[in-house]
Amino acid sequence: MIWKKTTGKERKMTKFANIHLHSTYSDGIFTPEELCDLALTMGHGALALADHQTDVGYAELELAAKKRGLECIRGMETTARYESYGLHITAYDFDPTHPKMAEFLRINEESAHIVTKGKFDAMAAAGDVMSLRWQDVLDDAPPHAWLCNEHIFASLIKRCGFTQKDYWSWIPKFRAARSSAKPTFTDPTADVMIGIIRDAGGVACLAHPHGQTHLLPALYQLGLFGAEYDHPDITADDTAEVLKFAAAHPFYLTGGTDHTGIPGDNMIRGDIPNRDPEEIPTPLDADVRCGMTREEFDALKARIYG
Repeated sequence: MIWKKTTGKERKMTKFANIHLHSTYSDGIFTPEELCDLALTMGHGALALADHQTDVGYAELELAAKKRGLECIRGMETTARYESYGLHITAYDFDPTHPKMAEFLRINEESAHIVTKGKFDAMAAAGDVMSLRWQDVLDDAPPHAWLCNEHIFASLIKRCGFTQKDYWSWIPKFRAARSSAKPTFTDPTADVMIGIIRDAGGVACLAHPHGQTHLLPALYQLGLFGAEYDHPDITADDTAEVLKFAAAHPFYLTGGTDHTGIPGDNMIRGDIPNRDPEEIPTPLDADVRCGMTREEFDALKARIYG
């Protein structure tokens, strides 16, 4: 096969893969199997989870995708620092058993548990979790999930009569809850995070680079090998800059819907109250169809740039 980078027109017409999806293993509301069903409904042929700080949902995704004739690739979304910027870096096709990556995954699971339990305890003291117990949250969450506010809220729905429509009135209470629990993991610098991904044989990509595309040359020198060009939280200018950089470098183009659209949380919950369009360009309840073409997905899966 001859590989080529597709035109802007082709990108708008074809969205074969959605590789930025969150599941119940981090802060999504759908299981990997449910995401596969939604991907089929939307007409995708491939997908990937980009759960925060964990890939533990991949085994379930791979099995469900195979049963439905979908392709998939291992993925995860991580956080890092570069100068004054907080970055989200997606990792694809990495080995979770590599020692550095395995430790990264272990300590993030531990840290999320500590922080989320601290928040839960503070909310329980304030009467903001009804009759819910921490053990209920653990029982309801998938094994080894990256625990967060979503798992508490999911248990409130399951056990205490909440609905998804209650989320925007509830989440300020979670954010305001004061806890003395300290995380055991703090965001590494970009070079360290990219190094962990690359040492584990993976591809590091910059997620939703709104206002961050000028960092691409420096991050590329650190080992970044791709970026999202099609995502609800970036602008046409951001997309143009990613495409311009990719045209001049061996660089993967990625895309997906994240928390917006049918596979996200907010088609059900509604748009974020008082959303700042400068910070979040697209309404969270918009029916977006972001993703990547067949050729772009195949290029990543085949690792044509290493």
